[in-house]
Amino acid sequence: MDPDTRLVEKSLRARHVHDEWESRYRTDRIARFQDEQIDFVARRLGADDGTTVVDAGCGTATNAIRLARRGVRVHAIDFSDAVLAQARENVERAGVADLVRLERGDLLNLPLASAGVARLLVWGVLMHIPELERAVGELSRVLAAGGRLVVCEGNVRSLDEVALRALDRLGRTTSAERKPAGMERWRETPGGPLLARRADIGWLVGAFARHGVVLRERLACQLTEAYVYLPADSLLARAVHRLNAFWFHVVRSPRGASDVFLVFERPRA
Repeated sequence: MDPDTRLVEKSLRARHVHDEWESRYRTDRIARFQDEQIDFVARRLGADDGTTVVDAGCGTATNAIRLARRGVRVHAIDFSDAVLAQARENVERAGVADLVRLERGDLLNLPLASAGVARLLVWGVLMHIPELERAVGELSRVLAAGGRLVVCEGNVRSLDEVALRALDRLGRTTSAERKPAGMERWRETPGGPLLARRADIGWLVGAFARHGVVLRERLACQLTEAYVYLPADSLLARAVHRLNAFWFHVVRSPRGASDVFLVFERPRA
């Protein structure tokens, strides 16, 4: 195994990072916005009542639950036993255990048949994988002809990236390096070192294209993550959330956006 992959997997197996993400990205206001975004994801995947979506890198099953509440069956996969235990509790608490199947699996070696997945979601996961090309190849391997894949990733050509470079100088990260796949930052967490990459979207689209998976649509997920650095219910934080909602629903342009949705498809022969 790649040494960087080993480091990241060790960090992500612990609950510390996931607890931090829960506190920063699971506020009621963000949850309502992401409910609206899941509607977009479901439409692009053709996921409706009775269909199945694979949620690769499901974490604590937040998006799996959202899809299940729309009648979608979800095969949710994550490599961390601790995180899957929390996911199982969340699924049961939400009352959708009959629609969500949780399985331990790694994005670098998915427990799925080749060309066997018609609908695949990977939201905020690839950014933490050091062996990105290998992950792209594995996701491409399992996608069926005519199948759809929705990816949500950070964007290196975003307004937020300018602010992050300033924070790098203040010691927020232990290293930051621009690579072909994007800007890769490492920081220390209570569980160990963690990678976060803002992707070069053109590079990522090309990587999937090399595996026969082509981009069909690209649009903004949100314009900025500035709310993370503001008091949760402050006037300024609420203004940022309104701006993100406006950008997602009305402007839609990925240009300068902090995070983007990429809708891929494997064309039929």
